[in-house]
Amino acid sequence: MTNKLKYTGWLAIAVFTVSCSTAQKSSETVLENQMDSLSYAIGVSMGESINQQPLIEVNVEAVKSGLEKQIAGGNEWELADVDAFLRKTMTEMAQAEQLKAKADGEKFLEENGKKDGVITTASGLQYQVVQEGEGASPDFNDIVTVHYSGTLTDGTPFDSSVEKGVPMTRPANQLIAGWTEGLQLMKPGSKFKFFIPSELGYGERPPGAVIPPHAVLVFDVELISFETVD
Repeated sequence: MTNKLKYTGWLAIAVFTVSCSTAQKSSETVLENQMDSLSYAIGVSMGESINQQPLIEVNVEAVKSGLEKQIAGGNEWELADVDAFLRKTMTEMAQAEQLKAKADGEKFLEENGKKDGVITTASGLQYQVVQEGEGASPDFNDIVTVHYSGTLTDGTPFDSSVEKGVPMTRPANQLIAGWTEGLQLMKPGSKFKFFIPSELGYGERPPGAVIPPHAVLVFDVELISFETVD
């Protein structure tokens, strides 16, 4: 994406912000007219864009200096060099973060697998029987109806049919690999806790922003029923 496109994105958000509110005052900046509000909104949008990046710390004074110099036309860096530097640095940081997440996940599973009641399968899936059900278990192609709640290993929630108040019904083979395997170990009425390694979950490409790449997923799952598919 070019700088022009990036700026256009900030401007669109800024215009939207101004159109939805009147001039406002902050503790440091007095916004007296529409252009003041537009300028402030662009800054807020830029700040939010920075917040969405995997940066641990940002030198705000350096950001301010680069912004002022570029607006004044006195920036020492070529824009092509800036784009190349940003892409390279952000890629390196993202890769480092992914390696750390993968190592943290492996450590979690190693320690978790030593706990009483936790069973590790040949694939690496870990599960714990909370409540045993009765009857037969679903097969790979069967349609299952379940209630579930999913969290990261630190307890951060990301999805829950329980909170939605509606159980999920879906073919077992259309779920992530850890679920497909784990459900075949359950019987109707069972309640299991799944600890799903990244390679049996979403790997490097998780959906949404809450689940990071290479995340170990923890699910509380209740198998309500299943429909056999021949």
